Amino acid sequence: MYTIQVHSFICDSPARAYVQCIKSHGGYSSCERCMEPGINANKRTDQSFVLQSDEDHHIGESPLLTLPIGLVSRFGIDYMHCICLGVICENCLYLG
Repeated sequence: MYTIQVHSFICDSPARAYVQCIKSHGGYSSCERCMEPGINANKRTDQSFVLQSDEDHHIGESPLLTLPIGLVSRFGIDYMHCICLGVICENCLYLG
């Protein structure tokens, strides 16, 4: 008998939003790690995700809620969308 255990999910930001049933990476209240915009924000936890305590973040119930996994802690941050297309592009626009 084999036991299967999920270690993490690796997907880009649009796929993560689809799988988790949350707003896409460009939407308001779409950050997967914090609950508010700003420098010092409350962090999202696996428990707050399950309870859907931030209604603006969720667009439905993820089918992954039935699995005993952390839907915040088991999803990596997408480097391409967050860094390459986010921070770098923002800095290029800022610097002119």
